Formats: sequence, structure tokens, C-alpha cells
Amino acid sequence: MSYELLYNKFKELKVENLKVKELYILKVGCISYSEEFDEDEDEAPSDIEKESELPFADEILKNVFDALGKHQNVFDIKIENDDKGWEISTNNHTFISTGNINLRIEQPVRFQKYSDFSNIRPIEKFYVTFNGSTYIAYAPVDDISTLPT
Repeated sequence: MSYELLYNKFKELKVENLKVKELYILKVGCISYSEEFDEDEDEAPSDIEKESELPFADEILKNVFDALGKHQNVFDIKIENDDKGWEISTNNHTFISTGNINLRIEQPVRFQKYSDFSNIRPIEKFYVTFNGSTYIAYAPVDDISTLPT
């Protein structure tokens, strides 16, 4: 039975009338970008917010989109632009959020350098959504037995 371990846990916790539609494993991460600043200064400018103008963020998103389009293991790339975006700099790190890139990656396990997505069954096909700094990689799994322990 699909999701057998999960349903057994529900029974143990006395959770009734709940059906699992889908189960995913996911990883979330964030990328900060270093800004160039005058080396004569002791530190980079801090606490700078640019809400109406996102030249740095737009350039990053375009470069990432172009690079992904050239990769042989990346499929179904879609970019969604929105007018809600931000770019925040603090010390010498910049975090951005603008638009959204969605894609599918198929990477055979023999080419995976880090295969800790699952310790039972390697995951060779997963999805990613990326907004400039934050990314979420996720893949459907059959049961909690496929999740890392």
C-alpha cells in the first residue's frame, strides 16, 4: 500500500479521516551575492534597500536563466516575471527576489556528486523553483521509507 508507513504513524497518533494526496521531499537554500565595494573602505555599504529598481537582481535572473537553458540535464524551464521584487544589501552580501524560474532536472545517480536527497532510493528527477536568492528543490516520493533518516 502506498504511504503505508505514514498511515501507520497516523493510526499511532489517532489521526483519522486523513488521506495523503502526495508526498514530497524538499530542500531549501539561499544564495547571497557579494557586491563589489571600494577596497579602501573597511566594510561594504550596509542596510541598503532598493525596492523600485532591481538592475542587479534582473541581471542575475537573466544570467541564471540563460545558463540553465544550455545545460543538458535541465528541462521545461519557465520564467515568470512579477512586479514584486526586492534587493537587499547588508555588509557585502546581497539577497534578491524577483521573478521565478521553474524547471525540471534529470541527473542520473552515477553523475550525482551529492546524492543525499534520499538514502534509500536515489532520486534522479526533481523540480526546482528559484527566485534569485532562494531556491526549493523537490521530488515526489512513494512513502516516508524513501526519506533520509
